[in-house]
Amino acid sequence: MKKLLFGAIVSLGFLMGCNTTEYNYQSFTNFDKGMWYYDSAAIFDFEAPNTHEPFDINYNVRNALAYPYYNLYIQYELMDSAGNVLKSALAQDILMDPTSGKPFGTSAGEMYNHEFNLIPNYKFPYQGSFQLRLKQNMRMDTLTDIYAIGASIKPSENP
Repeated sequence: MKKLLFGAIVSLGFLMGCNTTEYNYQSFTNFDKGMWYYDSAAIFDFEAPNTHEPFDINYNVRNALAYPYYNLYIQYELMDSAGNVLKSALAQDILMDPTSGKPFGTSAGEMYNHEFNLIPNYKFPYQGSFQLRLKQNMRMDTLTDIYAIGASIKPSENP
């Protein structure tokens, strides 16, 4: 009986220690000389944290103050390991005030970091490997002064 009780307590402690709400994936793709080519996708491979909690899928942008536009269009695709597209859309996000040109985000000298929510409250349909593909869709062959694009997956702040 003592062994059974001890086993139950250890199992419960293990399950409580595996709290997936602490899951936090973050990765970046750097662009050489701050040039993001139209035909170049930033690809992020990750494992689904679980299927019962909602997660926010975000993307991050690191740009120079010299970035020539106030906005950024991103085409994204969320795919499973079989290549099935689960979500796809075009997102527009604002990097600078369109009127004054004042940059948003956090700065480190001439560089600015932004985080945008791409897919809020997403529940993964099953455990396994997934891929997020991000492409710039500014209709420019080469987008300048974008130094990195990242992806992050965190427990949803507003489930």
